[in-house]
Amino acid sequence: MLSCGFAVGYAHLFLGRLFVGAGEAGYGPAGGALLAARFPSRLHSTILGAFQAASGIGSILGVLLGGYIATHYGWRAAFGVVGIPGLLLALVFWFVPDYRTVAIRERETARTGAGQVVLETIREFREKPTAMLVSIGGAMQLALGATMLTWLPSFFARVHELPQQRAGAMTGLVMLAFSVGAVVWGRIVDRAGEKRPERKLPVMAILSLATGVAVAVSFGLLPVGPLQTVGIVIVGALMGCTLGSVVALVLDVIHPAFRATATAFVALVGNLGMALGPFAVGVFSDAYGLSPAIAMSSVFTVLAALLFMLARPVYAADRRRARSEVVA
Repeated sequence: MLSCGFAVGYAHLFLGRLFVGAGEAGYGPAGGALLAARFPSRLHSTILGAFQAASGIGSILGVLLGGYIATHYGWRAAFGVVGIPGLLLALVFWFVPDYRTVAIRERETARTGAGQVVLETIREFREKPTAMLVSIGGAMQLALGATMLTWLPSFFARVHELPQQRAGAMTGLVMLAFSVGAVVWGRIVDRAGEKRPERKLPVMAILSLATGVAVAVSFGLLPVGPLQTVGIVIVGALMGCTLGSVVALVLDVIHPAFRATATAFVALVGNLGMALGPFAVGVFSDAYGLSPAIAMSSVFTVLAALLFMLARPVYAADRRRARSEVVA
């Protein structure tokens, strides 16, 4: 990030941003695996929700702070102010102790080196249907979150006729509610599964459906004005309800040797959902208008709830199997 402030052309800036993206692609899986190893599973939804929500809060602060600095001191200074704290934190993180991993179990078909890791990863996910169902369900919920982030500035500007700066601020408020909600709902899911872990899935399904209802009502029924704005903020608080729980449930059923890979897989599938949501709303917006198109995005939450419920019958067995493999 810091090097972007010294760019002398498009190619230099592109290369700097490319490395920023590579770094961001790595910290999520590594950070999720580290936190999952350091905290008990009964807190995973809360901890992982906070971890992922922190990036949302950082994005909001980065946009607001970066915009102010770029306006008053130039765009190069904005990269420096954002990049220097990141560099200092990276140096501090060098001294954070790593967790002890678990060796990949031996199998007749296992190979050595990278080939073994790839083969065992594919086999692990194929044998644990919970991981696939929950990951896709989480992607559907994220499709709504990406839709809000992409289209809310246009919605507030077009429908509420707000100035662009204020429309961006309102979107930031909704995304802040999203980040806070991810932690709160993660804790509720953790509490629901303290005695019977399989109860997490119906709670996640109910929360997803509640999100869909809030979207349909806020964008399809409420009149333009303060009441609709309140409804949209409520949508923001609900749409992060499964952010940490999805990763937590996948880690529940995956062998600990694949913690980082499993977290990366959830992120990969989630990014596909995040690409689908805004694109679908854009297509429907051209045909029916922006408000009805966003209201129709509640379909994503219904699909998420269905996938979570489909995972419920197999979750307990997958979780027991993962734990027995570690003991063995």
